[in-house]
Amino acid sequence: MHGLARIVIATGAIVSGRGDVCRRGVGDGVDVNPTDVGRRARALSVRAPASNSSDRLVLVAALTAGALFRLLPYLERPSLSLDEARLALNIGARSFAGLLLPLAYDQAAPPVFLWAEKTAMLIGGPNEYSLRALPLVAGLLVPALTYVLAVRTAGKRIARLATALTALSPSLVQYSIQLKPYSMDALACVGLLATFVLESGRRPDRGPGPWTTALGTIAVWLSVTAPFVLAAVGMASWRAARGCGRRLAAALGGWGVSFGIVYWAVYRPTAGNPYLNWYWSQRLLTAWIPGLPSRAFWAIRDVLFTSFVSDVFEVRAIPFHVAAVLVAVTVIGVLAWLGWRRLALTGSTAPLLLGGPLAGVFAASLLGAYPIGARVVLFAVPLWMIFVAAGVVRVVSLPPLGRRVTVAVLLGPILAAGQLRNVVRADDPYREGHLRPAVEFIEREATPSEPVYVAAGALPSWTFYTTDWSRPDTARLARMAREGSSGGRAFENGPPRGRRVLEDNEDLVFPLRGRVELLGVADGAPFRAGDPLKQPSDPGWATSEARRIRRVAQPTAWLAATESYGLSDQLDGALRSLGGVRRDSLVGHWVVAARYQFP
Repeated sequence: MHGLARIVIATGAIVSGRGDVCRRGVGDGVDVNPTDVGRRARALSVRAPASNSSDRLVLVAALTAGALFRLLPYLERPSLSLDEARLALNIGARSFAGLLLPLAYDQAAPPVFLWAEKTAMLIGGPNEYSLRALPLVAGLLVPALTYVLAVRTAGKRIARLATALTALSPSLVQYSIQLKPYSMDALACVGLLATFVLESGRRPDRGPGPWTTALGTIAVWLSVTAPFVLAAVGMASWRAARGCGRRLAAALGGWGVSFGIVYWAVYRPTAGNPYLNWYWSQRLLTAWIPGLPSRAFWAIRDVLFTSFVSDVFEVRAIPFHVAAVLVAVTVIGVLAWLGWRRLALTGSTAPLLLGGPLAGVFAASLLGAYPIGARVVLFAVPLWMIFVAAGVVRVVSLPPLGRRVTVAVLLGPILAAGQLRNVVRADDPYREGHLRPAVEFIEREATPSEPVYVAAGALPSWTFYTTDWSRPDTARLARMAREGSSGGRAFENGPPRGRRVLEDNEDLVFPLRGRVELLGVADGAPFRAGDPLKQPSDPGWATSEARRIRRVAQPTAWLAATESYGLSDQLDGALRSLGGVRRDSLVGHWVVAARYQFP
């Protein structure tokens, strides 16, 4: 039976509970023979108990809740966030061939993902449903494939817990409903590994078969993190190989050639982007740059905490919150280490296969080639979950009282906090600039002669929602891409420029369907991954921008801005100091749309 068909059949075991997918015992790896099961299970000192109906019930409840946490926000249709709009503008404005070139707005994504999104936009239209459909489907499939992978490498009991943790992971839930490729990275990771363990288990040489070879060749065009996964597959195959040297070499050669082509043609220009290199510089574990221990700690903290609890930026900088983060990261890290040790005692290749992608990411980061951050390492979250689940199983193997107290006291609050975050997000997903209603409000209320000031942070979303995609204004799209990318005057994360004066950027005024479109400029306080706080705005920035608005007002003007770092409040104060009076406004969901009238 082919590898993909076996995956489909195995997925049914998640809710049916009908035995393991493979014909091997708990803790088996891809190179374990059935005769070795007893010896290796005894090495664990305790054999996992058989599954029961309560385990299946808990798993079904977790899968159902995880699906709802993804589907409800998707159906609510929140507006495209800043980064989503940047990527959507590239998808909408470019041809399929154009998507192979370096993207505008300092974006990066694999070509197959971009082509699939382009196809979805052509079929379903330029809306949030079509653009987020692919990440949503990927997010719904990841837990199922995690079960297939975990039951093969760690056993049914660990697989059920790992699947539940994956379904309920806040970071996986968050990126399942965003127009970004990170959810596809996770799908490619567990899909490749699941295909490999299913296919290699029925091969006498324990090496990659034709399905794994073919999918690996395609995966590097779909996911930038696929090479880390394929490297782990190669190492596990080499360790378990039995006369498959030529076949393994052919698979590795095919993967290497495919990755070499896509890297040279697509990824290499993006890798040299100065802004992206600066933005991620604090998330590189480059060995020769001072401060490595600190950068490593904060990077690992972000990855582990976001996987189980919430985004670190949602935690206030007060002692209690900081202590809670450190405790959560410590507990998760210890459980993952205990899980790795449990799987290592089996003597199988499971620790190498599951830990290899993580080791590859850290090795690349030490060389300054790949950052360690919550979203860029999202592909490995299901692997973390398998190790943590194995650690939990090892902990609960202690005497009954210690088992209950340890799990309840250490892991219970962490999981509860993560689910609270999922519930809040599902109930109110409009947290990153719900600009679409603001655009509709302005277009409905504004007169043709009233100018609109578009704050730099709102420029990508404003451009997407004000473009007639049936007949797009290509000149305007090109202008917005030029001014809204790094180096452009309306780039929201631009560098400091010193004290602002009235004449700054007076020419950033353009016609838009009979009215004037005034592009805002950045406040001169850029933020990058790893920085604890955003720096203060340039002196005079708000006053300079308010004067630009005042000069084009006739005598009214509109403001369209997202609520980021209090910049709209700064502009409001400066406009009022010039005699502006807010007459009509729509404020909510991190967006401000307001009409100001001047004397």
